[in-house]
Amino acid sequence: MKRLLPLLLLAAGLGVFHPNAAQAQTVVTGTFTFTGNIYLRSTIPSGNTIWCQVTMTSVDTNGTNTETVYVEAALVSGQHWQCVPVIHYDWHLNNPASDIIEIVWTSGIGPTTLQTNNQFQFARVGTHSLPAVTGVPATSWTRTDDDYL
Repeated sequence: MKRLLPLLLLAAGLGVFHPNAAQAQTVVTGTFTFTGNIYLRSTIPSGNTIWCQVTMTSVDTNGTNTETVYVEAALVSGQHWQCVPVIHYDWHLNNPASDIIEIVWTSGIGPTTLQTNNQFQFARVGTHSLPAVTGVPATSWTRTDDDYL
């Protein structure tokens, strides 16, 4: 009986504990709006314009989620241009409250049309990382940053 009891307890535990069982996921849907202010210190070559690229990445135990948006900037006044890319996300996450979101944005002077692979040959470019965000917002949220080209 002394040997049987540990075996019964072990067998009962095997039916309950599954180390490889899938963790419950939370669907997080939101909108991230970025405002990039670009102040020109140089001229825009003929056939070029100001572009912005924003990439938002969330690393979760379920994997990495990455969203990237390219937009053309609009002239605000004088040498001040502005881009406002919007990222809509719908992610299935295991740990949305503790995931870290990294945001990187690039502004540059490049061709007036995107190439087929969304890559540019920039005349000038600036790339910036914004402060990381802990927790994936399940609503609309914004960030603003400045660049000088």
